[in-house]
Amino acid sequence: MSKKIYFFSRIIFGSIYIFLLFFFSYESLKDGKVSANSSNTFRLLLSVLFYLIFKKKLPCDLSFKIFVRKGIGHFGYFFLLGSISFYFYLSVFKKKTFPIFLFFHVGSGMIFIFLTEFLFQNIAVHRFPSFSDVALDSSGFFLATLLFLFFFLILKKRWKF
Repeated sequence: MSKKIYFFSRIIFGSIYIFLLFFFSYESLKDGKVSANSSNTFRLLLSVLFYLIFKKKLPCDLSFKIFVRKGIGHFGYFFLLGSISFYFYLSVFKKKTFPIFLFFHVGSGMIFIFLTEFLFQNIAVHRFPSFSDVALDSSGFFLATLLFLFFFLILKKRWKF
């Protein structure tokens, strides 16, 4: 790839990555009640979209609330962060420094997970750190890493880049 493409991919993925870090930090610092209201608003939006597409109501029981809050709010956020982080660090480091790329990608992800969970949520009102949330955050981040690593290695073998 040309140097211009690498340069622009660094800027694009770097900007998105930094935005996501700030956004997730902001979400982690929200008051517990405000965070719950955000989840309820998102759940309502999902219900409306589901109804418009499938003409059926979504169940609004406790399991759906937990899915929105934990599945999307923790696993989904960090899956997205892991995806963007993967491509950002891949665009920064050269092919020859693949172990260094993985070290920075995984290391920065783990540091951010522990910062948001154990520092930010300790500061926020009506929130508390949870090891189950760390497990969900980590599993989303690592699943994104493994999927993109798998696809990258397949592309690398197939197209020799």
